[in-house]
Amino acid sequence: MVAILTLACVGLAFGLILGFADKFCYVAPDTRVENINAHLPQVNCGACGFPGCHGLAEAIVRGDGEPENCKPIKPDQIALIHEIMDKGLESE
Repeated sequence: MVAILTLACVGLAFGLILGFADKFCYVAPDTRVENINAHLPQVNCGACGFPGCHGLAEAIVRGDGEPENCKPIKPDQIALIHEIMDKGLESE
């Protein structure tokens, strides 16, 4: 009986610690990757040198890629992606 109560108390303590850590250590996700990925053509051809459109979107946010690397993209989509990146830089 003592072992069960001890394990229950330890579990409760760790649960509370993890709950507080989740609230105080929260980092807002960077939504630029998903926004940029939404404006890519979703062909996932790999012609840009990255593993699909999501890989290119991650590279653009990191600064390792350009939307112009995408072969089937349209000029208006390139402009939208540049706007997303410009707004992201202004908010930092």
